[in-house]
Amino acid sequence: MAAARTSAPDTLSRVRRGVARRSGGGSPVLGLSTLSLNFAPASSSLGVQVNNLGGGVLQVNAPVVSTNSGGNWLTAIRITANAPPNSDTKSIQVDVDRTGLADGVYTGTVTVSSNGINGNLVIQVALQVNSAAVPEPYGSLLAMFH
Repeated sequence: MAAARTSAPDTLSRVRRGVARRSGGGSPVLGLSTLSLNFAPASSSLGVQVNNLGGGVLQVNAPVVSTNSGGNWLTAIRITANAPPNSDTKSIQVDVDRTGLADGVYTGTVTVSSNGINGNLVIQVALQVNSAAVPEPYGSLLAMFH
């Protein structure tokens, strides 16, 4: 028998209904589209969507970043433009700066806090540095000539 598939909107809808029952429908609940980001050698900026999975208005504080090694290569900011009416934040933009970093993998975190009843959420961040990598689209063009 084939496994039943559930679409993401159906799953999100059921989660929202369950949270609303537990929170009485009036308290905000912080939701993020992902709790982990992996920056490949060619990427330097990624976004995480913010959702209010409960009621009321979600108020998100400035994200706090921390790195395990390599210094201050990680930054994060709130994006408030075009935020939905039940939240003051649309997304969290996470940026990395590889300047001065040796080849390797670096890790860090972005902590997102809010007035949501579920407390802080932590985004795990991994950064890959490979100085030999050729950023797209140049890598594809070079491959055509070899």
